Amino acid sequence: MKVVTYIEIDVPAWDGSSPYQTFRFAMPASYLSNTIDAIPSISSVSFDPAAISLGENLGVRATLDVSFTDHKHVFVHGEDDYDAGSFWGKWRGRYGTTLRGCPIRLIRGEAGQSLSSMITHHYVIEDTNGPTPQGVYTIQAKDVLKFADDDPPAA
Repeated sequence: MKVVTYIEIDVPAWDGSSPYQTFRFAMPASYLSNTIDAIPSISSVSFDPAAISLGENLGVRATLDVSFTDHKHVFVHGEDDYDAGSFWGKWRGRYGTTLRGCPIRLIRGEAGQSLSSMITHHYVIEDTNGPTPQGVYTIQAKDVLKFADDDPPAA
């Protein structure tokens, strides 16, 4: 069984044509489907499930940590040059640190499976960082119940 991993991020649409634009990223693999449009720049994915704490508090929230490798890419077709910076540099320039609260999904399945039949886990972005000089961009996310507690945002 060959496992495929995708991350989908809904960001505010830049051109105002719709409220959100969805970007899909994949863990690079030679067996990725050519029918599922995804940018293969995920370097690692780590997630921990939620732990319920009955009667005491909201418990431990589910977390998702994703690292991406930077690369050359045309961010918006017809609007920027392939050689004018890197994908995550352009991403940071466009969205800055305003992604807190945006939806992010971890999608896992088997090679050959349709995207709709894969298992999807829903999270909300809490923090982003990068790209670093080494070309690493990271996203930390929590399940939606994280925003129901009184904890301040991550520093």
